[in-house]
Amino acid sequence: MSSCQFLNPTGREQETLERHLPGGIAWDAWRTPGKVAYRLMQALAKPFADASAALCRLVLELSPYTTDELLPEWERALSLPDACLPPVTTLDERRARLVFRLQRRRWTTVQDWYDLATLFGLRVRITPGWLVQKPALYAFTYPKRYDIFPKLGRFRVYINVDGFRPGGYPYGDGTAGPGYPIPYGDATDSDRFRCIIERVRPANVVVVWNAPIHLYGFPIDPLN
Repeated sequence: MSSCQFLNPTGREQETLERHLPGGIAWDAWRTPGKVAYRLMQALAKPFADASAALCRLVLELSPYTTDELLPEWERALSLPDACLPPVTTLDERRARLVFRLQRRRWTTVQDWYDLATLFGLRVRITPGWLVQKPALYAFTYPKRYDIFPKLGRFRVYINVDGFRPGGYPYGDGTAGPGYPIPYGDATDSDRFRCIIERVRPANVVVVWNAPIHLYGFPIDPLN
């Protein structure tokens, strides 16, 4: 059993109880092995040890770093498992997810979002809208070209997920049948990353993604 400080059972519970008895010859029977009073003291010491062990387990369960029996309770309290996060299976991974949830409550900076991408094993490029705007939404002088607006808003953030494999149509392949596009790879991690970003983004911010590969086909780059 892991240490729970002073609550950790020591095997000296009977001695502890005996120290609370008065001294003198009249109380020797409580300290003499084989005596009825001594056996009674042994019987009293066992639940004392059991209570200490139970309190020790409770202390360990109250910490997300050491919980075991109450792990499902912790997960329900923290809305885990989360469909937006990568799945975990082992006991240590589930504990680490509890700590992750408790430590990070806000993901508002660009570096926070890069850290999230690392959690999903993704490489991304994040560009705030104000960095990619033109000097003005349109020229200050006439004639004005309304068809070439950059359409890049102050409260937009552009996220490009790198690493998509190029795709196309399986001409001459025959395995998928004519007219079916070759898949662009597994978008599961990308979908989960998008799920968590859409949840934690500020309410007044619109996130523009390069197109999800399983919905739109070729990935696009809104900056080019």
